[in-house]
Amino acid sequence: MPVRILDSRDHVLRRKTIPMVKILWKNQDVESATWELESVMRKAYPHLLLPIERLIPFSGFCW
Repeated sequence: MPVRILDSRDHVLRRKTIPMVKILWKNQDVESATWELESVMRKAYPHLLLPIERLIPFSGFCW
């Protein structure tokens, strides 16, 4: 069971880019975190990858 996302990156191939996320798994230490396909994690654990708008409410421009 994943606990949280530690990092994200794009794996660039010749003709496409694959979004990846580094997952911290339950009962594992940070050194055991693994890179997983974002699309697979989004489908299996949608609560883990909320849209940024839901994480940070937008209330106007910041000055």
